Formats: sequence, C-alpha cells, structure tokens
Amino acid sequence: MEKLIRSWATPVTTLENTINGLGLVWHDGTETTRTPIGSDKWESLAPEANIVLHRNDVIAAFNHDFSRILGRQSNNTLRLATTDKGLHYEIVLNEKDSEHQSIKAKIDRGDVAGSSATFIPRAHRWDGNTLLYTELELIEIGPVTMPAMTASTAFSIQDNLYARLALETKKRLEKMKSLTLI
Repeated sequence: MEKLIRSWATPVTTLENTINGLGLVWHDGTETTRTPIGSDKWESLAPEANIVLHRNDVIAAFNHDFSRILGRQSNNTLRLATTDKGLHYEIVLNEKDSEHQSIKAKIDRGDVAGSSATFIPRAHRWDGNTLLYTELELIEIGPVTMPAMTASTAFSIQDNLYARLALETKKRLEKMKSLTLI
C-alpha cells in the first residue's frame, strides 16, 4: 500500500526543551480538515480513526527526512496523545544535538510553522462525498518547513492509488444502484 504524507498549517511550538504539534487533524466537517481528491470528492481522517504504530514504533523527523530524526516513540523521546482535534505529538529534544537546537530556534522564530505525518491507510468509509480513513498505520510525524494548505497533501492526492481505488469503487457502487432490475 502506498504511503500518504499529509501536512497541516497547525501551530508547532516549543516548550522548554520540547517540540509540540498536531500531526494528524480529525475531520470536523469543515474544508480545513479535508483534501480534494476529485470533482466534488474529498478525503479526511475520521475522528474515531484507529491508529496502528508502524512496526510498533513511530519516529519524529524534520521535514519527513528520516536521516534527521528528532525522536522515537519506542524510547519515549516522542510522545503521542489523541485529542479532540487530532493526534498531538511532543518531541523531547536532545540538548547535546546541535541540529535539534537549530530546529527549535527555527520554530521559535516562526520559520518552521507546520506539522505533518506519514501514514499508510488501512481502512476507510464514505460519508457522503468524503472518504474518511478509519484506520491508518502511522510511520512518521513531526514539524515541517512548508506545510501545504490548512488540510492538504504534500504530494498530489490524484497520484495516490488508495484514494483513486476508493473513488472508483464508490462510482461503481453508485452506478450499480442506478440500474433497474427486471
């Protein structure tokens, strides 16, 4: 299954020696929490979505660069918490790592202002014209320099196989409903 990367212009902040942000945003019915996948079709994350950790672990990375790791869930330098808005993350920074301190300074100054996550969709349901992911495998989460729009993709959703297949399935089902049985 293809990995998805989603970015939100949600605030990322520092508190003492941590980075805090909202890496996944739940669908609340507004356009800011969904992304277009076609003409009058959207995708979003269901508020009740089940989050499975990739290989029982998740990393925090800067700009999705796995060589720029900031924390890891398995050693408690990345903490995850579900809130009513989405999945919150807290990264404990390493005071001895100059790159960690550099990224913290960029966030404090406002040069880095968004969050993002990398995940694999595992299950979904349709709510009207919105494809809601109900289960996902979380791989990575963290601060990003250039979040896309408030709730949009870092890579075009139209290039995403999972969403295309789900949309095609919905179209086939709608077509079958319109057939008249004799």
